[in-house]
Amino acid sequence: MLKKVDERIRTLIENGVKARHRSIFVIVGDKSRDQIVNLHHLLNKASAKPRRTVLWCYKDKLDISSHKKKRAKEIKKLLQSGQLDPEKVDAFSLFVETGGLTYCQYKDSERILGNTFGMCILQDFEALTPNLLARTIETVEGGGLIVLMLRTLSSLTSLYTMVMDVHERFRTESHAKPTARFNERFLLSLASCKACVVMDDELNVLPISSHIESITPVPVDEESEGLSEAQRDLKNLKEELIDAFPVGPLIKKCCTLDQGKAVTTFLDAILDKTLRSTVALLAARGRGKSAALGLSIAGAIAAGYSNIFVTAPSPENLKTLFEFVRNGLEALEYKEHLDFDVVKSDNSYEYKKATIRMNIYKQHRQTIQYIQPHEHAKLSQVELLVVDEAAAIPLPTVKSLIGPYLIFLSSTVNGYEGTGRSLSLKLLQQLEEQSRIPAKSSDNSLSGRSFTKVELSESIRYASGDPIETWLNGLLCLDVTNTVPNITRLPPPSECDLYYVNRDTLFSYHKESELILQQMMALYVASHYKNSPNDLQLLGDAPAHHLFVLLGPVDESKNHLPDILCVIQWSSCSSSSSSTAATLARSRWKKKICSGVVVEPWKTRRVGKWVVVVILVNTNSEAVLEQKFKKFGIVFPIGIQQLLDSKICLEGQISRESAVRSLSDGHQPSGDQIPWKFCEQFQDTDFPLLSGARIVRIAVHPSAMRLGYGSIAVELLTRYFEGQMTLMTEIDVDEVEKTPVRVSEAAEKVSLLEEKIKPRADLPPLFVNLRERPPEKLHYLGVSFGLTLDLFRFWRRHKFAPFYICQIPSAVTGEHACMVIKTLDSDDIEVSGSGQFGFFSPFYKDFRLRFARLLGSSFREMEYKLAMSVLDPKINFTELEPSAIATSDGFGTSLNEILSPYDMKRLEAYCNNLVDFHMILDLVPVLAQQYFQEKISVTMSYAQASVLLCMGLQNQNVTYIEGAMKLERQQILSLFIKTMRKFQKYLHNVASKEIESTLPRLREPVLMELIRCVGAYSVSLEHDLNEAAKEVKEKMKAETAGLLDPELLQQYAIADREADFENALQNGAVKISSSGLVSVKSSRTNTVKKHDKRKESRKGDKKRGNLNNGHGSNKKKKV
Repeated sequence: MLKKVDERIRTLIENGVKARHRSIFVIVGDKSRDQIVNLHHLLNKASAKPRRTVLWCYKDKLDISSHKKKRAKEIKKLLQSGQLDPEKVDAFSLFVETGGLTYCQYKDSERILGNTFGMCILQDFEALTPNLLARTIETVEGGGLIVLMLRTLSSLTSLYTMVMDVHERFRTESHAKPTARFNERFLLSLASCKACVVMDDELNVLPISSHIESITPVPVDEESEGLSEAQRDLKNLKEELIDAFPVGPLIKKCCTLDQGKAVTTFLDAILDKTLRSTVALLAARGRGKSAALGLSIAGAIAAGYSNIFVTAPSPENLKTLFEFVRNGLEALEYKEHLDFDVVKSDNSYEYKKATIRMNIYKQHRQTIQYIQPHEHAKLSQVELLVVDEAAAIPLPTVKSLIGPYLIFLSSTVNGYEGTGRSLSLKLLQQLEEQSRIPAKSSDNSLSGRSFTKVELSESIRYASGDPIETWLNGLLCLDVTNTVPNITRLPPPSECDLYYVNRDTLFSYHKESELILQQMMALYVASHYKNSPNDLQLLGDAPAHHLFVLLGPVDESKNHLPDILCVIQWSSCSSSSSSTAATLARSRWKKKICSGVVVEPWKTRRVGKWVVVVILVNTNSEAVLEQKFKKFGIVFPIGIQQLLDSKICLEGQISRESAVRSLSDGHQPSGDQIPWKFCEQFQDTDFPLLSGARIVRIAVHPSAMRLGYGSIAVELLTRYFEGQMTLMTEIDVDEVEKTPVRVSEAAEKVSLLEEKIKPRADLPPLFVNLRERPPEKLHYLGVSFGLTLDLFRFWRRHKFAPFYICQIPSAVTGEHACMVIKTLDSDDIEVSGSGQFGFFSPFYKDFRLRFARLLGSSFREMEYKLAMSVLDPKINFTELEPSAIATSDGFGTSLNEILSPYDMKRLEAYCNNLVDFHMILDLVPVLAQQYFQEKISVTMSYAQASVLLCMGLQNQNVTYIEGAMKLERQQILSLFIKTMRKFQKYLHNVASKEIESTLPRLREPVLMELIRCVGAYSVSLEHDLNEAAKEVKEKMKAETAGLLDPELLQQYAIADREADFENALQNGAVKISSSGLVSVKSSRTNTVKKHDKRKESRKGDKKRGNLNNGHGSNKKKKV
């Protein structure tokens, strides 16, 4: 039965063709496939172009059975022979055969990059992701159609609760209920898109919004005499370069001024022929990047380049590029089959017969060859390398392609590849910095290269102002690089506060919520290089993910949204099955309460599993008290007050059985990265029982970077989960379980033909102060990130410690994945000892040991500064006593089991400069392992420890250390020998202690018998020596006492010395010697005589003593 098509459908298609704008049709119903034929017919009828090509994307199974495929082959044969009767053939079968369809599974959607279609059909809505939406929709040209097929639905709002395929990855053992917030926002955005029509499988338009009710035809643009400013500039550019070869013929193929300028920039680098230039072309989708590259390659052929290589994720992505290479060669008067040939791929399964090479032989042998991105070894003879869709290639692979030749890079900054900004934030920034370094001042081959960046803004695939582009950019937050909010004032970090973000309100598609969401995604894109549209669905639907924002002081008198300084996205990891929160939820009051209202904070004390609460009251209003208590979830019966028996289920509960099963099977479930990785690394089944949260990412405003806002956000988050920010009234009281808003009930109970879609009302506040929200009971915080020096030092400053570093670098960024955790203050875990990291201390010690062992293999190329930061060795032992340092207790084994006597001799010879350092290179790894395990207590400088790490743990030579540490060879060897001398001195003391401990000693009974026989006192050697020294001092004092006797000295005094001295000089009896001394005879002789007698008496006593000692013997001694 024939049915008249709604004029609004026809009008929308015709309007799109006239304005070169795309349109989107959503067909609801199980027979939606049959209406695709009618839409395609209307499109071809309205378009002046020949039959439009169709892209049909599906999950894993087409709606065409094998029997229909056989029938399609028969129809094709009849069609070719001219015996086909269209009236007897099914319309859909005829469409399949004559519609120029291209089939593509969603998992293979990357191979359609760079292609253009007139119509795109998307079936299996549950398999769609934001990445797939952007990737497929952006292949449709201006005037084309996007058709989305949905199965029969009772209500469009049932999409809010539809289970998507991607939700399977969001589920964990304790978080099995994702919420389809993205679907809700997707449907609400369709209702606001003016180029979208939702209809059933009988082409009845559904009135989901008011603008659907009236779609008026757009007026036909009459030929205007004047051109736009950009068109005039492009026309002038073509006229200026009309006589220039090869620029003139190629510039005529350009459609926009931006594209013309890009082609001239490429050709300038080609004609320069220095082969030391890099040109990067960045643009959004549909701006003509591939066409500009193709025309430039044709110019390189005309300039005489022989070896040109082109790479992309797949050769099918280069369809447009090779097409414009052919157009460019034809514009330069090259003839196909005479001057050049096009070679298709023989691998029809993998490459789908895509173009892989062009051979040109007009002037001489020239080749344009496709290579896979990882085949950089084939670039030895290349003169020009073209990398298309570089953002879709892993960053390390792109870096390996760069070399001493001319390089053209092309990439999409937002769109189907995802807003992966690793190319723009890392590689292009590095190339720009190295271009400023003179080639002679650096050994890097990339330094001294000229770098040029070109951007395209004017669209070619479809006209400017395309409503589908605006809708898609808004839905997936693609074009947010220019929407980073401007901050009017940067408040001090100490004045900022952290707020919890309600995701139901954030994805509600309200005007204010959309503005906040766009700003948050803009911070993500500006701060991180690993972003994709799928992150938006993860942010909205994953049950284990939550959001916090750091805001400055909020002025409630001003009616505007606060500035977002920092965004934190975190995911709860795991919690014990019997959580403390659930226990407290069943606690009771132990005191009967009279009527009253709380006027002071509650004072709580935990007694076992019970909580005793004391309150102060000062009113008799029972109604007021009941109302107050209900706010905190407390019922008010007569007698004992009881908390609601509500359970706060912390996200990520992992049972011990699941942990044991995971270890035994060797399988790591999706989600809960930190617990499963910890369980795998340490084979521990207790850690997954703990509660934890993983910080997914922190994004700081570009104007506020490195100003302390990220640090204060982490600090506030830590304090929040430790319970330091929540009011006492909410510490031990669980939040009342709020009944979730059932969005399916929000829709009016009407049929599809009468249903209207609108955002929900009565939503909770978007931002919640942390002081008003009870925290989850957590035992640790964790982070997983790409290991870089700056990032690791940031988390290390906040007392996060690593427990896992992936040995295989990431294929996207080339960085090692690192996981760190920080233990939180908790009374639930008993810790033996007082380690710095609590219960994590023994695991951290084991990690450091494993990491030190792997530095010689998996992490051999890691930067020494990063390795030192991860290892965090103790290099200062000055606080230890010398007796504690020179001991072998730290070794745990005998020194002889580590170093042989010959090793010690070689080490001593090197320290005495008798041999070269190569003689002890075999000892360096052994000593380094012992030192970095803190078994050798030697104080070193940071430079000495770094040299020891490079030579001992990473097994690097001196030449490598020269480049890494930027030191001269002699400086490195000087640091090395100083380190070895410290080791030699320490080991010598240890060896001495060991030898002393092995010396033979008398047994205790024999020693005591010897002491008894000789009659010696059991005194120590030190005491005995002190007593002997005292006797010697007393004897010396007695001998010197006479020499200093005043009576003895008096004999040298001169009596009446002045008179005698004058007489001696006057009489001339005394002669003055040459020394100027004069001797005067003293008259005092009595004192001298007495002294002589005393002296002789002492000599006599001495003789008598000698005779007594000799026992009276008169024998003479022989000399």
